[in-house]
Amino acid sequence: MAPKTFILVLSCDDKPGIVAAVTTELAALGANIAESNQFWDTKTNSFFMRIAFQVAASVQAGDVERALRPGRQAAPGAARDAQRSQDGGVQLTGSESI
Repeated sequence: MAPKTFILVLSCDDKPGIVAAVTTELAALGANIAESNQFWDTKTNSFFMRIAFQVAASVQAGDVERALRPGRQAAPGAARDAQRSQDGGVQLTGSESI
């Protein structure tokens, strides 16, 4: 089976450890990061990140959502689909219905 591709987009107040926390959780899922971009808006102290990654076909969107759940690591917000995430936070889109 072909690997699944996801795109994670997050925005939050900036603080140390966000990138490390997110990538550590993705590594634990066996994710291969294909592309990563980030930006810090110094005027608002807002942090923005977009990561495209692939996981094994057996990994479900729910697995990714649980890995990025608030309180599990430094990244705020829960992974949610884009339709429900218009207030910032974390958005997860992928090659399967989520």
